[in-house]
This record gives sequence, structure tokens and C-alpha cells, in this order.
Amino acid sequence: MSRSTEKTNRPILEIAVTALVTFTVTAVGLFETVDKWPGLLHPTRVKIIHTDVKPDSRGANARLLDTSGSFQNIGEGQLLWLAIRPPGDNRIYPNAQPCDTNEEHKTWSCSILFGMPTPGGSMPFHVIIMRANAQAVTAILNYHKTAVTSFPGLPALPAGAIKGDEIDVQVQ
Repeated sequence: MSRSTEKTNRPILEIAVTALVTFTVTAVGLFETVDKWPGLLHPTRVKIIHTDVKPDSRGANARLLDTSGSFQNIGEGQLLWLAIRPPGDNRIYPNAQPCDTNEEHKTWSCSILFGMPTPGGSMPFHVIIMRANAQAVTAILNYHKTAVTSFPGLPALPAGAIKGDEIDVQVQ
């Protein structure tokens, strides 16, 4: 090979080697942190499977919603939390405590007490199951600390909460 050909091929060779090294470092870095990124390889799924609404003895308009479902690949330190949104209201009303989970069977269950805005009739309430990290849990618990006699609802899911399944449940 002549010297001019060597000079011409040298930048191409340097670029190829740099690309190979960059690819290798990136691949090794991703491989070493794969357990910290469960959503990339194993997406989280939180499903609502069963709902049951019953009148509650605490008041004529009080209702108790029992729900249950399944989950897969919940991040470490995250809790499942239930919230409802009444018809005609953009705010959400989170439960006072997280849902019970059974890690072995990958199931969850939760009950939430709420009031009917008007007695009689049938209304669709929107039910949301969410994953809540520490930031979201703190926001929900702080909401319940301040909402002792009045529950104004939250304007949106708190930061750190991610929606799972959501459905409308007809309530009488």
C-alpha cells in the first residue's frame, strides 16, 4: 500500500475503531445495569380483574368498592395504590393506604370508601390502579393528613405515580 493510501484509510480506520469501542462500552454498561431497568426488558403490567361495590353502613350515600387484580414486574420500593374519580369531576381521590399485594401469586386487593355525590340513580366512577414510588406515596399520605374532614381530591396523579389499568364502574 502506498503512503497516500495509508493516509486516506487511516481516518476511516480510526472512526471504525472508535465506533467499535463506543459500542462495546455502551453494550457492557447496559448489560451491567439491566437489573435496574426492569421496564426495558419486562414491562410492568397492573390489571384490574374484579370490582364489587356495596352500600356501606357509615352513611346513606357511602359506598365501599372492593377491587382486585394482578401485577407483573413492579419496581422495588413501589406500592400499588387505588384512586377513584367521580363522574363530572377531574380530580382523583386516592385511597388512604396502599393495596395489599401477594408477591407469590402476583395479585393485589384493595377497598376504598367513597360517597355518592347525589343519592339514587346509577353513576359511572372511574377507577385507577397505579404504581407509586416514594415521592408519590409521600404526596398521597400528605393529602390524607390535611384532608381530615374535607377531601378536595388531587388535580392529577402525584409525581412518581404511574397509571396501571383504569376502568369505569357503575355505582348505584
